[in-house]
Amino acid sequence: MVNKIVNLVIGLLSILISCLFKFYTSIKLIWIPFVCFISLHILALVILYITSLFISFDKEYKTWNKYFHWTFMTVQKALIEAGRCKIVVNGLEKIPTDHRYLIVFNHTSYYDPMIINQVLKNEPIIHISKPENYKIPIAGKYMHRDCNLAFRRNDLKYNAMMTVKAANYIKQDKFSIGLAPEGTRNKGDTSKLLPFHEGVFKIPLRSERDMVVIHLKDVDKCKYNFPWHKTTVYFNVLKVYKYDEFKDKDTFQISSEVYQLMQNAIDNSK
Repeated sequence: MVNKIVNLVIGLLSILISCLFKFYTSIKLIWIPFVCFISLHILALVILYITSLFISFDKEYKTWNKYFHWTFMTVQKALIEAGRCKIVVNGLEKIPTDHRYLIVFNHTSYYDPMIINQVLKNEPIIHISKPENYKIPIAGKYMHRDCNLAFRRNDLKYNAMMTVKAANYIKQDKFSIGLAPEGTRNKGDTSKLLPFHEGVFKIPLRSERDMVVIHLKDVDKCKYNFPWHKTTVYFNVLKVYKYDEFKDKDTFQISSEVYQLMQNAIDNSK
């Protein structure tokens, strides 16, 4: 009986939030009175907060829930549109569609994983993030419910366990995994990559699957242009490494090669 009530509540809230976001994304913000604009955001936050109460950090989630995943993706889309980001995609045809893979990308903005999720919205993708991101109110719970993983600083045992889990997800064709080898956002000179954590490249070696290298350009400019100007950001697929290309290399060699490929892309895009 309790489960039926919970499902009914979530179902009703899903209908409400669906109507809300369809309305929100289909109209011009300049025509919304200020009070109505603020009210919509407050209502959205209330709905998201209520639904997040059904998510527990004490439970391990291994599959997506349709409602929570849809809500998570819809909010990300709304945030990208609210940030006035226009995404230009290059090289999408290179990405495999018949199996899962590891995605590595440069990291300069909170928008980075959201942009990847939107461009590859038809692919089952989860990300590896830092534990601090799961402490973000509401958003952290949705990240957890959407099966995203975390690496902990200086916790080799835990990170080894997450590496195996991520590799198994890919090998079993359950999820593709997205991560930034830099380990954190580059808050300084974005023309130079931060040092890579070479251990993350154990994932494609263990999974024996492909590795997709993506260069995200100008995403960090969104925060400077908002709200007066639009920002054109670029999603560039640099290369898809087939497993046979790196299976005989160690993580240091793979890391160095990917680093150089990505840095060259950054240098050539100036």
